[in-house]
Amino acid sequence: MKQNYIFKFLLLLLTVFVTVSLQARENIGEPINNNQNLAQFAFNCNPATSQTVLSVNNANAFYSTSGNIYYDFNGGGAGYEIPAGQGIHSVFAGAIWLGALDESNNLKVAAQTYRQNGEDFWPGPLDEMTGETESAICSDYDRYWEISREDIDAHIADAADGTVQGPIPTAVNQWPGKDNPFSIVDLPAGQSMAPFVDSDGDGVYNPADGDYPDIPGDGATWFVINDKGNNHMSSGGEAIGLEVQILAYAYNSVDNMQDITFTDYTLINRSGEQVKKAYLGSWLDPDLGDYLDDYVGCDTTRNLGICYNGDADDAVTAGGYGTDPPYVGLQILDGILVENGEKLGMTSFVYYNNDEGVTGNPNEASDFYGYLTGVWKDSTDITIGGTGYNPGSTDVAPFMFPNDPSDAAGWSECSAGNIVGDRRFILATGAFDISVGDVKTLTNAVIWTKPTDSFNGNCGTFTAIQTLADDVLQFYNDNIYVDDIPPAITIDGGDFVIIPEGTGNWDAPTATALDNEDGDVTVSVDASNVDLTTEGEYQVIYTAVDSNGNTSMAILTVFVDSSLTGIEDDLQSKIQIYPNPVESIAFIDLADNAADYIQIHDFAGRLVKDIAVNDNLVKIEVEKFEKGMYIYTVFNETKPISQNKFIVK
Repeated sequence: MKQNYIFKFLLLLLTVFVTVSLQARENIGEPINNNQNLAQFAFNCNPATSQTVLSVNNANAFYSTSGNIYYDFNGGGAGYEIPAGQGIHSVFAGAIWLGALDESNNLKVAAQTYRQNGEDFWPGPLDEMTGETESAICSDYDRYWEISREDIDAHIADAADGTVQGPIPTAVNQWPGKDNPFSIVDLPAGQSMAPFVDSDGDGVYNPADGDYPDIPGDGATWFVINDKGNNHMSSGGEAIGLEVQILAYAYNSVDNMQDITFTDYTLINRSGEQVKKAYLGSWLDPDLGDYLDDYVGCDTTRNLGICYNGDADDAVTAGGYGTDPPYVGLQILDGILVENGEKLGMTSFVYYNNDEGVTGNPNEASDFYGYLTGVWKDSTDITIGGTGYNPGSTDVAPFMFPNDPSDAAGWSECSAGNIVGDRRFILATGAFDISVGDVKTLTNAVIWTKPTDSFNGNCGTFTAIQTLADDVLQFYNDNIYVDDIPPAITIDGGDFVIIPEGTGNWDAPTATALDNEDGDVTVSVDASNVDLTTEGEYQVIYTAVDSNGNTSMAILTVFVDSSLTGIEDDLQSKIQIYPNPVESIAFIDLADNAADYIQIHDFAGRLVKDIAVNDNLVKIEVEKFEKGMYIYTVFNETKPISQNKFIVK
């Protein structure tokens, strides 16, 4: 009897072991049901249940209103099948990762993997004015709008003579363009929604007037999600307050583009405050056929993350591609525009292990943000060599395995001798700021190629996928890219000027504007609100518009002030502050003059800081100061010996 009990107990342990071992493949489990706790959540949105498959060309790509991409969540399996219909996959799962700081430098994160602990994203838009949503809206938007090139072309042909005879294709009629009267969901009044061509220029999507969806490709799907519908059960982070509009599309009629899937991301800040130091990441769990023999790497010059096989044979018996296995990559084609007029590409490439170590699965908001920025869970920098975790090393690099595997002297997984296995990586871009209501866009693509004879010994080469990446970028630039970069304005002399009160005639400084496509662009100047007779702070507005309608503005701050008296001119000139303007820390050099204390007043005359002098070089921290002009006064005993102005940027 006792022996029978022991046998059953051992059998139970074996069963548990096998089950856990099988589940460990992807570190996934059943999604939790948050409904029982919804009463405590802000907007009570239910988890997304809807998913769709973009089946336009040689790939079947899954998308979900949960924020997951390339993942068959409902089926619990791989979500990027290529070639379509053969049951072999190159990607198991993917998802969106977002991390940022608010105006008070609090960390906000929306990121998830397989949703086994819950979700950070929900279907639907956020209200343009309040930044809020509700459960009914989330439920209504737990769906997709799918459109084909054939339907669009048919509608364009119908409207070619200026009138629409109909019937209008259903997908065209129900497209969620701004204020569409035929929409099947309640669209936010006046709010920007899915892109469309406004044939009559009235700012409203109405297919009866000849308007039609504005999509690239031979077929596309559009949907919208947000990170405020409920508590963040995946990352544990606080909501950022972002709406994310997603357009996925592909080509079947263009040679060399039939293995490519494009995705546009549009981020809109509905939080009501400035979002700072934001990062957008694409998390990917690539399973290149047999998931247990993979490597990953990147190409920093092409903004490309790559998964490749560990050897020249991807075992068919394990669901692999056989000999001459393919390469799959994720490439940024059009990055996020930042204030200096540049577009961000890949700023970090990190892979982590399927374990709970410091280089393993992220569990907290800081873990997700760290991977986005390129550091390990224990805040150790990623450094060159081996697995990228080398405590004590100062050879910092946010890009892991950036060299071709065939380069024995380079840093790749193959040259480092890493053990092949199940990989996942994050390809991120940042940092960038998003003002209230501001919009940021990014386009990436999953690219795939299956070259012959690409392995030299035991290591492959990136040559074929690099060539494909060049072709895809060229195609994108020639056929899809729309210039959205405004001219860069430079004001002669800087962005502020001080003018004595009562100055007579004064002309605003001139400015130049340089556009990425048009070259030199005319700058208009508006100095109408500057009053030289009254002390105060004023603004001169500079505006430039390029041929594509992209508009940029620059501001010259004009400080009109009364003269400062009671200061010895010679002593005044010796004591200096630097840098000026200042962003965080400035120094006042007393030039060996005796001084007891320094007072700082804002331009309205309010005392904001009183500093005791203990050294010839006085440090001033201004991080908590509002932007604008300040006046510092240096005192020896009670006598002011120097007074001057500085700007906090």
